[in-house]
Amino acid sequence: MFMAITHPRNGTFRTTTAVNIAACLGVYEKRTLVVDVAGGDVSRFFGVSRQLPGLGNMYRSAEALSDYVVATEVPGVDLLPFGTGSFAFGMFWESLLEELCHGTYDFVVLDVNLNVYPPVGARYWDALCFVNHRSPYQDDDIRAMESTVNLVSGVADMAFRLINIGEYPPAVQRVEPFAATLPLDSSIRRYHEPVVTSLVTSHLSRSFLQLTRELIDYADELATC
Repeated sequence: MFMAITHPRNGTFRTTTAVNIAACLGVYEKRTLVVDVAGGDVSRFFGVSRQLPGLGNMYRSAEALSDYVVATEVPGVDLLPFGTGSFAFGMFWESLLEELCHGTYDFVVLDVNLNVYPPVGARYWDALCFVNHRSPYQDDDIRAMESTVNLVSGVADMAFRLINIGEYPPAVQRVEPFAATLPLDSSIRRYHEPVVTSLVTSHLSRSFLQLTRELIDYADELATC
């Protein structure tokens, strides 16, 4: 299953959510690849140097995908870093996604900043998940999410889902929320590694596991359609 996780703004738990879902998938023994398409802190969460080559370097070379994939400290979870340079989308990105479709991973989790990198290759995605919570900017966020849904749905057949954080998150048209909700408190910003491996008994860890279990069940439903 290809799952892209995004939000219209930075600093909104997008990377935190992507990393923790990937780690939970590893706990559930799902072979998982995390792809940093945001140039963010995915590497730091997994204890991997941000200076390692990745997507940007792969774009400018003829080396194989396997030369850039890094095993993380979480069993079953690998990382394709953003790399040390920028890259252009197009045939390179399409061919990479097609290669991953025929790979050995059960899940590919994309941490995507759609404000910087457009949803090129969205036809390979099974689901686009928006991190969603109350904020002073929520009206603008909702409009941006709905605009993205309208744009992407015109070129790709995929599911749109909400990953809700905190109480009373706003509704987004045409986007169905997962039943599991993540708690919004200081702990979600405090940890710089997956909570499912560092704070196993915490409420936040249990919430991520519950959300991931729901996501796995959803992937199984898609596979039988």
